[in-house]
Amino acid sequence: MNRILKLNLFIVFQIIWALDIDGNQINSALLHHPQNRENQIILTSIPMDFYKSVEEFSVTWIALSEVDLSASLYISNSPGGSELENYTQTSAEGIGEILTTPEEIGYDVGLYYAIIGNPETNSTSIEFQLIIESQQSVQMVSPMGEINTTTPIFNWDPTPGVPYYHVILSDNPFVLAEDENGNMTVSGAQAIWQIITSETSVQYGDLDPSGSFENNVPPLVSGLTYNWLVMNNYGNSLLYSSQVASTPVEFEYVTEIVLESPQQIYPEFSDFDNPIEIEGEDIITFQWSEVEGAMTYQIFLSELRLEAGSEIQYPIWNQVTTNNLIDFEASSILINAKYAWKIIASNSDGVSSISNLSYFNYNIPFGRIHIFANVECGDSNCGVGYASASIDPIDGSGDVVPITVDATGHAYKNLPLGSYLLTLEKPGFENATESFELIFNPNFVPSTESQEGASDYVDIIMQMEWSPGSIYGNVINSEGTPIETAVVIAVNSEGEERMANVSGGFYSLSVTPGIWTIYAQKVGYETINFFQYSISGGQNYEAETLEIEENNKNITGIVTNTGGIPLSSVLVIASNGNQIRQEITSSNGDFTFEGVSVGDWSILAEKIGYYSPPSIIIEITDLSGDNTQIGTISLSPQANIVNGNVNNTVVGILDVTITATPSSGLPIITNSDNYGNYSINLPEGNYQFSAFKANYSSQNSHSLILTVAETVDGIDFVLVPNESFITGKITSDGVGLSGVTVTTGESEDISDAFGNYSLSVNPGTFEINVQKTGYSSSGVETVSIGPGQTITDIDFSMNANASTITGTVYANGATVFGAEVNGLKIINDDLSIEISGVSTNSFGEYQLDLLPGTYEIWAEKTNFVTDENDFLTLIIQPGQSYSDQNIILTAYEAQISGTVIKNNGEALRNAEVIIQEVGQADNVISTVTNIQGGYSVIVTPEKAYEITISKEGYSTATENTEGELAIGDEVNFSSMVEALPASIEGLARDNEANLLAEVSISIISGDNSYETQ
Repeated sequence: MNRILKLNLFIVFQIIWALDIDGNQINSALLHHPQNRENQIILTSIPMDFYKSVEEFSVTWIALSEVDLSASLYISNSPGGSELENYTQTSAEGIGEILTTPEEIGYDVGLYYAIIGNPETNSTSIEFQLIIESQQSVQMVSPMGEINTTTPIFNWDPTPGVPYYHVILSDNPFVLAEDENGNMTVSGAQAIWQIITSETSVQYGDLDPSGSFENNVPPLVSGLTYNWLVMNNYGNSLLYSSQVASTPVEFEYVTEIVLESPQQIYPEFSDFDNPIEIEGEDIITFQWSEVEGAMTYQIFLSELRLEAGSEIQYPIWNQVTTNNLIDFEASSILINAKYAWKIIASNSDGVSSISNLSYFNYNIPFGRIHIFANVECGDSNCGVGYASASIDPIDGSGDVVPITVDATGHAYKNLPLGSYLLTLEKPGFENATESFELIFNPNFVPSTESQEGASDYVDIIMQMEWSPGSIYGNVINSEGTPIETAVVIAVNSEGEERMANVSGGFYSLSVTPGIWTIYAQKVGYETINFFQYSISGGQNYEAETLEIEENNKNITGIVTNTGGIPLSSVLVIASNGNQIRQEITSSNGDFTFEGVSVGDWSILAEKIGYYSPPSIIIEITDLSGDNTQIGTISLSPQANIVNGNVNNTVVGILDVTITATPSSGLPIITNSDNYGNYSINLPEGNYQFSAFKANYSSQNSHSLILTVAETVDGIDFVLVPNESFITGKITSDGVGLSGVTVTTGESEDISDAFGNYSLSVNPGTFEINVQKTGYSSSGVETVSIGPGQTITDIDFSMNANASTITGTVYANGATVFGAEVNGLKIINDDLSIEISGVSTNSFGEYQLDLLPGTYEIWAEKTNFVTDENDFLTLIIQPGQSYSDQNIILTAYEAQISGTVIKNNGEALRNAEVIIQEVGQADNVISTVTNIQGGYSVIVTPEKAYEITISKEGYSTATENTEGELAIGDEVNFSSMVEALPASIEGLARDNEANLLAEVSISIISGDNSYETQ
């Protein structure tokens, strides 16, 4: 895993104040770097803190060539690669040691790059950073007092010499103080939004340009007191935020319309000092009171931890629903810890209210781990301070709270029993990974107070390695001015990608030996150049100057609800090929994409609880004006919300595309997050849900009929990695043909310059189609493949000079996505040949490439047919284009609905409903019951079906249609299930923790006894 750690959602102060940091993390462990030991000047101590102008700092060293080598401190505004000519000599010099202050050497506030050097011998040390911080804290200007906008603009005065600012907003008053050791502590903070910027004003909800935070911004609530703070920042990263801070500023959002606050029902409300106890429930059903006028509810769950005297809330989970309850898979997320939760209710006009924080303790068997990050330093190992650790479950809890090791490389963590994968990351080091397991160990005896209650204890020693090389340089605009903030990306010959933030126009990237291509990117700018370098081990390479050019064209618009009321905090997405931009609407509903490039931009607006109109396509050309206005985007309230998770049966999968396809109309898509969760807003309709990720196969799909303002949870998908491959070659006249689309329906590839393709698939039987404009194919190939098998030489021959037929498939006046367009080539009255079919795209469009002849063409889709009168008959001439060959589909459907209740009369929600055609195991429709226990799906008529209803912990119910359904039939079932007796499960191990089979297990309760093996 090569992942850059981001602080998910709104984690507050974790590295700045919550850890007992004695100094600048960037310089920690630098003394042990191999390049330090290999230099002629070997540093033995360097500055490890931020220094004010009058504060002393020292540098000490030894020289390999001379015992009493005199050397000076050299400083640069940018990385210099330890080459003397790239630095300026200061007045500070000495033999083996320099003790000075920033004021004495004439340097002001800023981030600098320094070395120790001797110009006579041309000896230098390894480069280190020197941060001179301002004594002046940031002076916040506004907002303060009462405000009447949900998207306030935060303004502050610039601090001389400070390049960046770290903004934090809390929905609870918080206090900054110092402990007995002079370390800053924080109490009361509940951060809801953070951002690092080079500007002196930002709008609430703006995305973080530094990439340090992934904010899920809640609406401001009337009557709530908010606190905000701005800190000086010296390097466009969380690590460079200063502890010199002012008193937080308060403001309150005031509105005439007020919603009552939701009240917690379960877990029942409990204050901080009296949390209720929850004993390892697999599923926690959070429930709260209904709020009159509320359209949506958003639940926030956080873990509470005490770090170095600071009470920290780490966001764990949040979800939006239209219901007043929601099921949470607690056992796969929570650990043995204390938690807080709250609810925000919102109406269709954006007015919100919030509950009080309620607390509970979650108790579950757990083990404790001790992480030690170290690196080789000479003949021994040294701790790697402040490396970030991420833990992914193999068979355990998906705990999302980040860990950072301390200054000596140590960290501790409690986790539920299970198997995990640990990854350590730190700039300048290669990632290290290690798997571990926590079990119920009957021989474990706690040796410290922190181990009390644990069932196991594991020491994990992680050996890290220094990144063996680096590329550094600067980034400018077309006028030669340094770019303050941007991202430099390096990609090696094997496709590995690394990134570094630009700070003050400069960057430095840690890389491994190999060939690397580098370029710069920034929102609103075009990349002008790129460079390729071959980096060897231990090399620090100064790159040529990277250049980006600012675009001067903007796209503007406004977002309202259907009543014309402007909507704030709407996420507006603009996409053009691989370029994806995001903006948040202001309190007036307006948005602007500044500096867009020439091309066709797709604009889509999204807000939870509203469904969006189709994307707007805007063409930007060289002749477009500075501002292109797209008008008003109107969002409809009372959307249905569908929530789910995509996983591999153990852990969630990132960036899976979820598609909700209506019977007719445009499909609606979203993507899963880091933990496999997704949420999608939909209008009324009948939907098919599918999940797709390259090189994975989905094991299931779902169907739902949605009405108005429903929330359906549990629309989950299981994806497994493809382990089988089909390869071949596409040719035309014996020559490899590139750019051919090869598809099985589930997997797709484009042939390369030599006509080769490769499809990754799961075991099964597949029909392989090929298509390229102007070419006709040799037909469809059917291939059956087993687990882990690779089938080669599935080749196709394509003929040039084919005619192109294009059109759109419609049903009920709307376009149809995913329809199969098929056809026959008519040879004579008695003979016809089936042609290769194609599927319609998201706009209902299709394209066929055919050789001359007479053809009959039609479309098919589940629950639709093409009437005989709507078939197309075409006489195709060579090399021609036939457009607007549209096809009409007619509905061909029946409906199965039902309600499922428990034997106590309560509705059974989130039960799986499987509807299978009798005698046809491959014709299966899957759905889940809603909060009222109801379900409804559209099925193909003139078939008989069996319905199976199941949920863990309950008996299974079955129903059947008792014969074939006629076209237009609607059948309804009422089903009852019983709660099953309690069950106990576990693992049997010997005294050395080995798993044991055929062990007799007896359970005795009074006169009752039960046995199993």
